[in-house]
Formats: sequence, C-alpha cells, structure tokens
Amino acid sequence: MIDKKNRRERWRMKPFDLIKTNQLYFWVSLYFLVGSLGLSMIDLSMNMYILLNGLLLVGVPALFVAYRYKGEKGFKEFVRLNPVSFKTILYSVMILISVYPIIMLSNALMMIILPEIPTELNNQKSFVAIAVGFQIIGLGLFPGFFEELLFRGVLLRGVENRNKQFAIIYIAFLFSLLHLNPYNFMGPFILGIVFGYMVYATNSIIPSMIAHMTNNLMAVGLLFVSTKLQTLLPEEESLSAESIDVSMTDIPMASIILSGFMLLGLAYGSFRLTRFLLRKLKEENEQKVKENRGIENVKEPVVFTKKERRSFFYIFPMVAIFICILCYAVMT
Repeated sequence: MIDKKNRRERWRMKPFDLIKTNQLYFWVSLYFLVGSLGLSMIDLSMNMYILLNGLLLVGVPALFVAYRYKGEKGFKEFVRLNPVSFKTILYSVMILISVYPIIMLSNALMMIILPEIPTELNNQKSFVAIAVGFQIIGLGLFPGFFEELLFRGVLLRGVENRNKQFAIIYIAFLFSLLHLNPYNFMGPFILGIVFGYMVYATNSIIPSMIAHMTNNLMAVGLLFVSTKLQTLLPEEESLSAESIDVSMTDIPMASIILSGFMLLGLAYGSFRLTRFLLRKLKEENEQKVKENRGIENVKEPVVFTKKERRSFFYIFPMVAIFICILCYAVMT
C-alpha cells in the first residue's frame, strides 16, 4: 500500500509534460464517457440533467486536475487565470465573431462529405422544455468556463515546452475529439486553435473563457429561437426532413459554384480579419506576456522520444470511438 502510494506521489511530482498530458486526457475522457452513461441511466429532469452534465462531467475533472497538478506554482498562475482589460475582452468577442465564416465553410464541407443527419422534432421539443436559466448555465457558462480551465488552462501546460504552434494545434485536436461528433469536429477544432492563440497573446485564459462562453450562449440562443418557432407552427406546416426533400442535383450547378466562391471569399476575409484582431490583441497585452516569450521563440522541429510516442496510445481509445461513430454515420 505504501509503495503504491509512493508511486502515485512520484508520478504526480514528475514534470508536467506530453506523457502526463496524454495520460490525464485518457482518464478525463474515461470519466466523461462513464459519467455520461451513468447520468443517462438516472431518472432526472432535463433541467437537472443539463446542470449536472456541465458541473460533474466537465467541472469536477477540470478543477481536480488543475489543483492537483499545479506544482510549485499557485493555482491562478498555473492555469493563467490572470486579469485582463475590458478592451481585451472586447477584442476576444470580436475575434470569435470574425472567425465564424471559417467555421461555416468547414461545416459546409463536412455536410458535403458526410451524410445528412435527420433532425427529430421531438429532440427540439425536449430542448425547449429546458428552463432558459438552465440552458444558459448548463449549456453556455459551465462548459465554456470548465473546458477552457481543463484544456487551455491545464493540458496546454504539458505540451508547450515544444513550441507554441504544436501546443495550440494538439490541444485543439484533443478538445475537438472529446466532443465525439464527426459533424461538429472542425468547428471546435478551429475555435480551439483561436482560443489557444488568445491564451498566448494575453497570458490569460480569461479571454478564451469569455469567447467560449459567448460562442455557447450564441448557439443556445439560436437553437432556442429556431426550436421555439418550430413548435409554434402547426404540425402540418412545420419544417421537417420529409417536407424538405431537396438534393444537390435539384440545385443549378451555377448557383452551387457561385455560392462556393462567395463562401470561400467570406472565409478568406474572415481569416484576414481574425489574424488582424489577434495581432491587435497581442499588442494590447504586450507588457503582460513575458512568460510566453520563451515559448514563442522555440522554432525547433517537434521530435518525440520513444516514451512520448508510446504515450499517444492513451488517446487511441477516443480516436477509435470517434472513427466508429463516423463509420456508423456514413453507413446508416
């Protein structure tokens, strides 16, 4: 018992690196999957389910990992919970809005590549049945706060000793993978990259938290309005997959090409605007990012040791589940 306790303590005191990051991601993912299954088997109201889903499945592991592995640094310093100016918050929201056309393009490509998901009206009604306050807290605020605390606050620390670009992209990949939704993979991945750059530009996770919560609240608001309108329509007039049977062959090719070029142009403009705003965000916080200057100057190629390469097997179960879901979606 003592040896086992000592081994756990030695593991905890090891440097927070790529190996530990992958191991923690495995255990957090396992907790999330088992917890989701457990909650689905309990007879809970939709309000309580949404609240517990955000608090227990995301909040508890995020806080536990952050406090346990902060090392010699204090909690706030370790997760970069540093204060920022109001102007920085405004830039963060503007960056979120500016990147949306890129997400629209990526989602459009996924809709072309993957088969369409039928939207069930019953699911929309159950969403409307959730109290607005629980939607805001359980779907908007809790995930935005705790997911940033876990991914950009904790896990990003374990891989940033390589270089900034690798750290941002890898954590964005893990973040998107945890959603386990092939149709919604690119959106969180792109947002994860943007949120990562926000963290390094400001040396704080507060801007990424604000942007993440804003994104969730916008999604909740749009879905609430659309489902509310859907339920207000008479059943014979409501829009459904059966009433809208339009295939790509029914649309003139010229319209498809024109729409594609317009979306590409909008996405390119979105990329330039997002890049400009990120640069302005960095300039606004130039005096506060001393800690990250060493990371930004790392230009060496990313080379993994044998142990580090083996540690990628810790994320393999999530990749396998994701691939199975993708294959099921394509085959059905």
